[in-house]
Amino acid sequence: MGDGGTNPPGGGVNPPGGYPPGGYPPEPPIYVPIPPELPGKIDSVINATVPKDFNGGIVVAKNDTVLFEKYYSYKDKVNSHTAFDIASITKTFTSAAILKLIEEGRLNLEDAVIKYLSKFPYPDITVKMLLSHRSGLEDYLQFIDEAGWDKSINVTNKDLLDVMADNKSKVLIHKPGTVYDYSNTNYALLAMIVEKVSGSSYADYMVNTFFKPLKMEDSYVVNLNNFAKATKSYYRNGSSYKLRYLDLIYGDKCVYSTPQDLRKWDNALRSGKVLNKSTLDIAFKTIGSSISFSSTYTMGWKKVTTSNGKSVLYHDGWWAGNRALLIRLPDENVVIAVLSNNNYTRIKDIKKLCDLFGDYQLSTKKVPNF
Repeated sequence: MGDGGTNPPGGGVNPPGGYPPGGYPPEPPIYVPIPPELPGKIDSVINATVPKDFNGGIVVAKNDTVLFEKYYSYKDKVNSHTAFDIASITKTFTSAAILKLIEEGRLNLEDAVIKYLSKFPYPDITVKMLLSHRSGLEDYLQFIDEAGWDKSINVTNKDLLDVMADNKSKVLIHKPGTVYDYSNTNYALLAMIVEKVSGSSYADYMVNTFFKPLKMEDSYVVNLNNFAKATKSYYRNGSSYKLRYLDLIYGDKCVYSTPQDLRKWDNALRSGKVLNKSTLDIAFKTIGSSISFSSTYTMGWKKVTTSNGKSVLYHDGWWAGNRALLIRLPDENVVIAVLSNNNYTRIKDIKKLCDLFGDYQLSTKKVPNF
């Protein structure tokens, strides 16, 4: 981690031979000293926000310096290595995998999905439409039940594709490319494309491309073999969730991680360790009109732009009793990671922390869905 001073960790010297074709990593940020009173202010906001029965972990960092780190053991014994289900924050990894394969010249944004998934029944839907939730496909949370699936059988990603092929007219609910409609189906399909193009399982790709190189040592993809050892989540009455028939569909979810590993993920994105700047610019670009203080979807991230032009990149997640929130403030080099497994439904209230780092007005402005 950096020391919060004026020099970025690692300096700004180009590697021998320069960078590969396709773009350069982001410019090293100019770090400014961190006000000594800031950690205390963060602590005050969090103490006033999280409930007494909060179970999970929170990390807040700026310039790669951790300003706040705390673990709450209301239900379980939680420490810095306790990995929680990050639910839909998984989409940030799936999108990065697709964009990485695009950088390597192995696929294109405008490629038809059917090029990689031959059984996919919609020839007009592209990879980009999946990334931006503009495919027009219904969420599998709806169409699997509508298809009469036997809930005693765990659904796989391949099963989703089979059900779509058998229910072609019912699963497509919008004309492709015309409407934003958040659908977990999109990212389950993207995970299958990652597997097809890379020749690796989704889990192995995550480990070998992201988790190991970035030293995200507590992160993994859950599956039937390791689910029993994974951190449980809870109903409000205190009973734990058991394995359910949709729990092992991956790409849209199924990554388990820690707040510290998510801090490393933020650092890797900012420093160019994962994707080139030109790729990130495309990934974070708002698709369609951008209205101040509205939440829009880019490619794997949600984005809020304030009236003064500041950007907030974030993704939230929920699955079973898990609640997760990852906020990135690019202008301030700030990351906020909150993970919980005790049905903390007001997790987005943590966004008030953003106002401690700049004029974000998120304590007073109402942002739909954030």
